[in-house]
Amino acid sequence: MTSSVLGMIKEEVTCPICLDLMVEPVSADCGHSFCRACITLNYESSKIKKGEGICPVCQVTYLFGNLRPNWHVANIVERLTGLKTSSGEEQKVNVCEQHGEKLQLFCEKDMVAICWLCERSQEHRGHQTALIEEVASKYKVMLQSALEMQMANEERCDHWEDDLQKERTFWENQIQSEVGNVQKEFKGLREFLDSKETYEVEKLVQEKEDTMNSLAVSQNELVKQRESVRDLISDLEQRLQCSTIEMLQGVNHVLTRSQNLRLKQPKMVPSKQRKIFRAPDLKGMLQVFQGLLDAQRHWVHVTLRQPNNKNIVINMDKRQIQHRSDYRRTWQVFESYDLGVLGFPALRSGKHYWEVDVSRCDAWLLGINDGRCAQPQLSTVNEKGFRVKYNSDVNQDVNCQPEYTFGYEYKYDLGYTPYPFLSVLNYEHNSGVTQVNYPQEDVTDLTYTHDFGARQCVNYQPRHEVKDDSDVNQHVNYQPKCGYWVIGMTDRSVYNAFEECSVTHNASVLLLSLTHPPTRVGVFLDREACTLSFYDASNHGALIYRFYEPNFPNAVYPYFNPMMCSKPLTVCGPPS
Repeated sequence: MTSSVLGMIKEEVTCPICLDLMVEPVSADCGHSFCRACITLNYESSKIKKGEGICPVCQVTYLFGNLRPNWHVANIVERLTGLKTSSGEEQKVNVCEQHGEKLQLFCEKDMVAICWLCERSQEHRGHQTALIEEVASKYKVMLQSALEMQMANEERCDHWEDDLQKERTFWENQIQSEVGNVQKEFKGLREFLDSKETYEVEKLVQEKEDTMNSLAVSQNELVKQRESVRDLISDLEQRLQCSTIEMLQGVNHVLTRSQNLRLKQPKMVPSKQRKIFRAPDLKGMLQVFQGLLDAQRHWVHVTLRQPNNKNIVINMDKRQIQHRSDYRRTWQVFESYDLGVLGFPALRSGKHYWEVDVSRCDAWLLGINDGRCAQPQLSTVNEKGFRVKYNSDVNQDVNCQPEYTFGYEYKYDLGYTPYPFLSVLNYEHNSGVTQVNYPQEDVTDLTYTHDFGARQCVNYQPRHEVKDDSDVNQHVNYQPKCGYWVIGMTDRSVYNAFEECSVTHNASVLLLSLTHPPTRVGVFLDREACTLSFYDASNHGALIYRFYEPNFPNAVYPYFNPMMCSKPLTVCGPPS
């Protein structure tokens, strides 16, 4: 397109007022076109009356409200503007700035477009050159490949940005979770210490009350003695003031009273017998509490299956196990074997922890089983009595109670019989042997001895070892050799650990005396350490008992036995 034609077209679309290409062109009633801004300003300065203006080109009046956009002129202006820019840029790009010649060659060494004079100049002399048309496709492919590579890099950066965002979110949540755990653990520690303080203060308050009551009794007795002495003094003084005949009359009675009056010194509270409180080793206490926290990190979700025994009811939704029996009677231990329920999955390796709520139960057995729930061969208990022997040659000075028991004491009660059918009537002591007499004519020997063995258990207790006798082939017991590693409670307050003698491998029952009956029991199986531990989760993780068994079966299962209790025991799920 020649410059004269462009000039004519440009003249047609030039605003008569600002003499520049029209911007938002509008047309008046007379047909002339102007920039909207220009004709508006002209109307404001030259209007005859409201709504009428004078055309600055032909001086004809027009209605300002009739101004209409001129799209045809607007399109022409837009194309002229694009053509002007494109032509200027193309002319600028295609012409050598140094020589003013058209750029037709491409220097492959310096990678720039040059003209024919540049090729002959000192700067590019001897360089390999080629026509731009010949190398354009080659470099276009190279540029396209580079573009694809960089687009892939951009996509990779987007992925990395997403990964960084996920990583940022992960660490924020992780650290925030750890902050919550730290706060929770220290809160638990503070509650633990507060509870110990409250417990010790309550003991001292109770001791003060008992001491004051004892001293009050002594005070009352002293008051009574003082009154008796004062009465006698009064009688004696009165007689001394009387005449001789009156003094001698009945003098024997007064002297007898004086001779028979015996004063008793009031009972005092012996300070030597009082144990002065000493704050326990905080480090040791926290280590015990930390033991439970470490175990709870390995919480396993235990599932239950309905057993074949119709006397056992399992509520799968509430994870509760209970005995169906509607009547109460005294159960023998051997009658509870078929009431056991196994939990799943099988525990073959690693560390596993679960908790059981026993707050409503008056009898239970908890632990692990080899999966067979085997019932040992039972012997019929005949109508004979039982002779219980105390093995007096066991070293009684062995102190096996740990320093930190948190209220758990282990006492040897010779009169305790771990089974309902072993009822003690009376004892006869003969040279270290305690004879339990029964009304039956015959006697069956059951010997109870201490065994401290090599077993690793916390809070050792002199054990009751039940030995075989000619009349009893095998004692009924939940023993490790029968696939049971359990502890239990009967009669609401009797706690036992069922063991076996490490030397004779006979059945052995450990009596556990708990000052704080647990309402929630934690069970922790550590297959790496070959231990099974029982914690009182309701008493800050106090360790109740620990089995050490280097030869656990390949697979063991959580074991639950509600025994005769009609109230449910609940298998607790992991905390949220």
